[in-house]
Amino acid sequence: MVIATGMFDDWRFGGDSGKDLRIAVRAALTKLASIDPSCAALIKLHVFDGATLEECAAKLGISRRVVARRLAWGRAWLVNEPGLEGGGEAEPSF
Repeated sequence: MVIATGMFDDWRFGGDSGKDLRIAVRAALTKLASIDPSCAALIKLHVFDGATLEECAAKLGISRRVVARRLAWGRAWLVNEPGLEGGGEAEPSF
């Protein structure tokens, strides 16, 4: 799994607590996908596949500005999910 763009840079993925965080991230993305599938797909593309904003925009056929706005919304949603408040560390940022 490639984690790019800094979204989870401040979250620790190592050890037992990292396993719990990975499970929480997967659960949160699944929940987000049930609410907003396109936003969840965008986050996966940008954060886990490492696509740039421009690459996301081109792949999804939307503007870079829309990509940035959707990622900001998704990030705000994710950090408010139980278990994802920065993984107990500093708040993550894109």
